[in-house]
Amino acid sequence: MFIGVAALPRLAAQSIDSSAEAALRSTMAERHMASLEGDTQKIASSMTDAYLQTDISGVVQSKEIWLKNYFIPLAQLIKAGKFRWEVYDEKDVQVRTHGDTGVVIGTLEAKGSGARFDVEQHTWVADPNATFSGKLHFTRVYIRQDGKWFLAALQNAVPISPTTASKQSSAATVQPAPEIQKLAKAFLGTWSVTEKIEPSQLCRTAVMAAARKYIGLAPEGTRLSRGFT
Repeated sequence: MFIGVAALPRLAAQSIDSSAEAALRSTMAERHMASLEGDTQKIASSMTDAYLQTDISGVVQSKEIWLKNYFIPLAQLIKAGKFRWEVYDEKDVQVRTHGDTGVVIGTLEAKGSGARFDVEQHTWVADPNATFSGKLHFTRVYIRQDGKWFLAALQNAVPISPTTASKQSSAATVQPAPEIQKLAKAFLGTWSVTEKIEPSQLCRTAVMAAARKYIGLAPEGTRLSRGFT
């Protein structure tokens, strides 16, 4: 009896989490259908006013800008019968709820015809000869307000090819000399040296320059890659 009573709070918490996840998945399903149908009102009402999105090019958009440049033009084409999604499938979806916050990751496989995305104008343009297909990894953040889930943030990323992933995983990694470890920590914490990838951030370049000058450890064409330990 004692074990059963002690387990009640945990079981209750699990029940609450399951209920929250079910409600969140229901909201996600409604958004999915609204995207296919070009339902601007439903999409807009499912987002927080402070919504932010980072697209695959690194462009950050507010709710207003994203609706104006991306969704509304596409929705108009859908409603006019000029564009249609042939494939719009979300796969490998994982949902985590933390109180009134929900984090969703997954993969979107999409194929459409009848429009193309104009990169310069950053909007959709009707084109009866245009078709496209692709795959995105996404991370979405939802928040719960008054018992209802709303999308607050989203980031999309194009998955790297298996060849690129293989090269990155097989890259040789060595530990820098103690002097460089101290120098690296002074800049950004704990680092390791990974070969065959160019330096990127300014602080990384500074550490690399010091490595070449004082230790002769890292040749040109290498970078310092962050390793939080």
